[in-house]
Amino acid sequence: MRGGELAPCAIMCYYCAVPAKRPAHARRLGRPPGPFARHRDVADALRRRMKAGDWKCLEVLPSLRALARSTQSSVSAVRLALDLLAAEGQIAANPRGRWVVARDRFLMASGRGPLLLVFSHPMENTAPGSYWMELQRGVVTAAGRMQVPLLMLHDHALQDGQPRGFLDLPLCGVALAGRFGAANLRAYERLPLPVSYLDTPSEGYDLHSASADNEAIGYDATRRMLALGHRRIACVRFVLLTLREIDPDARERQAGFVRAMREAGLDAGSVFNHIPGKSPQHSIMAMLRKRPAYTAVFCVGVTTAQTVASVAQAEGVDIPRDLSLCCVQGQGNREPFSGPVLDFHEIALRGALLLDRPKRPAVRERLPAAWRDRGSLTPPRGA
Repeated sequence: MRGGELAPCAIMCYYCAVPAKRPAHARRLGRPPGPFARHRDVADALRRRMKAGDWKCLEVLPSLRALARSTQSSVSAVRLALDLLAAEGQIAANPRGRWVVARDRFLMASGRGPLLLVFSHPMENTAPGSYWMELQRGVVTAAGRMQVPLLMLHDHALQDGQPRGFLDLPLCGVALAGRFGAANLRAYERLPLPVSYLDTPSEGYDLHSASADNEAIGYDATRRMLALGHRRIACVRFVLLTLREIDPDARERQAGFVRAMREAGLDAGSVFNHIPGKSPQHSIMAMLRKRPAYTAVFCVGVTTAQTVASVAQAEGVDIPRDLSLCCVQGQGNREPFSGPVLDFHEIALRGALLLDRPKRPAVRERLPAAWRDRGSLTPPRGA
């Protein structure tokens, strides 16, 4: 000790700050491993086996104990060896915490694994500007900004089941698009990596999400109809028959409709169901036959508006002469409906970029809508 300073190898006594004598067994503690440490030999052996093809790219490595037995070394030495190989980009951890052979094939210069995009239904409508293509385009843009590869899965079976094999990959995160069952979303919650729900509110789930500001959208659309003089206004919501529940976006847009109607002192209970694929649409037929007749209807989505327009034509109800109609739609929509317009590319982009954040706390972004007037919303006759 010189000038009141302690020698570098001294240990300070916790109570009196007097140098304590280093016990003999402590000489090994805290010292960085030497160049010929056992774990480096283990890393060399594992590296040779991967190069020889014993474990192919993206194959999950055996457990620590199994590797310790095969290399005749300790579990701690194997753990240090795997950390060394991970730093080199030879292996990467998958969502289950297992090591996977990477060999730089699916890793970029940043050393990160791919982003997995999961659609809950087959990608059949691939027309430019369509809803699903805009979501896909937004995720592609996000993957480019994050400098990670992109993998995409799409199938109806993914509504209630996870892509098990793909969760063995060293993923940087998972983006969900479409509608998923509650049990499936709980399973995604338990993954030890970020998961983001695109264009769907994730309230009630510990997931990131980016979605439309649905209640504000429903409220604004209803206020516009009220401003035109409509007092008999109905709301048609979307029901997910496969999941046996009201669409989450539709539920929030309905809440905006109800709030605006109650503020105006009007009946807020005029809510009807649209069930895709069901024929005939008894609920919509009942709405159109109601007396006194409704003069305007707020539809929560384009497919719902298309169904209402089709049933109205069959019932002899003209839009917009007899019935004004507005609906929530995307920028690429070409139907002649007025209503709030959403930028699904931006929603998907913002949602996918949330995978750059830690898994917790969950971040939920809400995006506003623009308004498009295409002549389907007019003052009621006689107003």
